[in-house]
Amino acid sequence: MSLIKIARAVFSVALALMAASAAAEPLVTSLPDGGKLELTVPASWQSTHQTVGPSVTVRLSSPTPGKFVVLLTVLPVKAGSPASTLEGLRAVITDQGNQALPSALQDHLEIVEVKGTQTIGYLYHMTDRKPEKGPGDYREADQGAILLGQHLITVTILTHPGDAATVEEAKRLLATAKISSGQ
Repeated sequence: MSLIKIARAVFSVALALMAASAAAEPLVTSLPDGGKLELTVPASWQSTHQTVGPSVTVRLSSPTPGKFVVLLTVLPVKAGSPASTLEGLRAVITDQGNQALPSALQDHLEIVEVKGTQTIGYLYHMTDRKPEKGPGDYREADQGAILLGQHLITVTILTHPGDAATVEEAKRLLATAKISSGQ
């Protein structure tokens, strides 16, 4: 490939990334404890949320049904619980991932750190051993959790093979997460 073609390709990718970040919208969801979860979500993504007891689950998806789903469940985290520290959270995520390994193509767990201005957490990636059965059947999953103040956000990113762009966009979204007081 010539240098001109490479330069054009890099420029096109840069333009697409700039357009994607420019096309982001704030999403604010009320929490049962009176606070608010704030995220910057791609404008083309759809969102719904459901409150059950002390938790809220935010469901983000593509306007095209079955393309991807991102689930974020916000829970209050008590001091002293296993997930209240980064070390404890990493141990919980590692245990969860190791339990999922027998049904995955992966033979070992790789944990990645996710950081934002107010967040830090861990995710792992799994590919289901079973083939997909259609658009709403996801073979790829990135799962884990992030700590955000006195809250834990569990994360599940469900995609199809080859959709690394959605996973990266979801990680960028997680980095924007903030909890504000409801006052």
